[in-house]
Amino acid sequence: MAIAVLEIKEPERQELLAATEDLHRANGWLPAEMSRTARDRFLTRIQLAASRLDCYSANSVPTQLQSPEFLHYLLGNNEEPEADAAYLAHRSDAQWQFMSASPASRFFIGEAALTRADVPKDVLSDQVHHLLRFAVRPQIKIRLIPKHADIPGCPPFTYLTFNEHRPLIHIEAMNTTAFLEHPDAIKHCRETLTTITKHALSASATRQHLLNLATKLTSSALPETEPPDDVHPSHPAPTPEPELTPVPRVCNPDLWDSGAGEQV
Repeated sequence: MAIAVLEIKEPERQELLAATEDLHRANGWLPAEMSRTARDRFLTRIQLAASRLDCYSANSVPTQLQSPEFLHYLLGNNEEPEADAAYLAHRSDAQWQFMSASPASRFFIGEAALTRADVPKDVLSDQVHHLLRFAVRPQIKIRLIPKHADIPGCPPFTYLTFNEHRPLIHIEAMNTTAFLEHPDAIKHCRETLTTITKHALSASATRQHLLNLATKLTSSALPETEPPDDVHPSHPAPTPEPELTPVPRVCNPDLWDSGAGEQV
């Protein structure tokens, strides 16, 4: 069904031929030999074809909402710079499409995704500001899940609703992209979404929390001002004595206060 909602053309067609063998089953997955860019291009088109999208991710920012700087950091020192460049170019275009014509979307993001110790503060700050720009869009709702929330353990997933097709669940786990359509999987996903919705902050409370976090991260990312090498913290530098202004010599001292007189 995942391919049925799209009009697949080259180059995706050749890479997706292997997946068509699985279409008679209730569940399917994308072939492992697909490139990262082709895989993401396919997923983006699926998402844009949906009428509604509900995304859950406990420990990472969903791909649709990642800032360019955050994505650069996640890629790190990859040994395939050309593939990275193609993927980054595609993500930039895909995010613009999503911002321009996204379906009604809800993103449930775990607070842990925005407090990662392995990501520099300036990169996290950029990402939080990026989320704030998304959070003000009327068709997109971002809701944070507090760390103490009791959410059933499950991998990140996206629940997609279509006008002319039955619902579809997209799951990314262990370098595998799977699509679930079985009624039992759909029922379990809906129950999980109900639980997540009860524990998540409201959209307005999330915006305020993001604003507070952005302020905190921005302050901590600023470089610290260090004292000069010859000044010890316990012995501050002495205050310099003010320079004395030389008194002008005038012919008549009685005129000094008035500023009149003639210098010699």
